[in-house]
Amino acid sequence: SIGMNSAELASFMITQLGAAAGATLDGGGSSAMWIQGRGIVNVPSDGSERATTNGLMMFAAEPREQSTLFQTSDPVVTSAATVMRLGPGTNFDVLANVPAGAPGAITAHGLNGVQATGTHWWRWAWNGVEGWTPEGALLEPLAAQGWVYR
Repeated sequence: SIGMNSAELASFMITQLGAAAGATLDGGGSSAMWIQGRGIVNVPSDGSERATTNGLMMFAAEPREQSTLFQTSDPVVTSAATVMRLGPGTNFDVLANVPAGAPGAITAHGLNGVQATGTHWWRWAWNGVEGWTPEGALLEPLAAQGWVYR
């Protein structure tokens, strides 16, 4: 494939991407570009992929978004059967399967209400276990009975 030498790559990164600093590793057939949702998007110059042992990861950090729906010690019940995870997000392992209507309470944590993997997450205690559950699966007890209107 037609590529860039190091000077051309530096020029491209500065003029087209606005880079203030940069790095390059090996090039040619041992290079691969992987984009989330698309997979490997380049064609190696020698026709086949090689093992890649080093890499650079680029990402855009989004501003932190947090819900204020609950406060520490608020009583909650599950709106449906759900799971409790080891951390705030579906990328964390399941700690417990929780049935619908399970009572518990929000526990103190600096990340309470944080948005991760598309929803807000809350750390809470249920049946002697503490873990994270999506906001949509937790209700105030009176809301579960139809008594709270906002």
